[in-house]
Amino acid sequence: MTFIFFTVKLIFKLLEVLFLSSFKFLFAPPLAFKLGLTFFQTFLTTSVGGILGVLFFYYLSEGLIVLWRKYFSVIASWFISHPNRRNFPYLHLGSLRRNKRKVFTFRNRTLARIRTNYGLLGIIILTPVVLSIPLGSFLAARYYYSLKTLCFLGISVFVWSIILSSVLVFF
Repeated sequence: MTFIFFTVKLIFKLLEVLFLSSFKFLFAPPLAFKLGLTFFQTFLTTSVGGILGVLFFYYLSEGLIVLWRKYFSVIASWFISHPNRRNFPYLHLGSLRRNKRKVFTFRNRTLARIRTNYGLLGIIILTPVVLSIPLGSFLAARYYYSLKTLCFLGISVFVWSIILSSVLVFF
């Protein structure tokens, strides 16, 4: 009976680390060691969780991008040509016109700077630790969509899992 209790408790710990590593990878190894997992359990769980998160968010981003491109022009034209458009005061119609200059916010500038200065290599290296896995997967799917990009993201998660787990064991 106690063996089953410890096994179920271990499974819940592993699932918690797996779930966290699929969203915010940097916080998963410290949580794993705080929960009392070994080096191998931490490494394996964070690697699998991060790679599953990359796969999920990469393909989800691809689908969202396709839907955006397919339906945004239809929705925007409905709002522009709708006879009661005065009833939609929250909609800024000027941003829907093609000749309008793009407004760069802090977020847009940061993403553009990462893309131009660091490119695909920067996105791959920064995704697990600085960017979150959902944001990095979205950027990679948006700008560099290919099977090689997906493989490089998985390798990056694997390498960062080794690095973070090793640093936590030795310090």
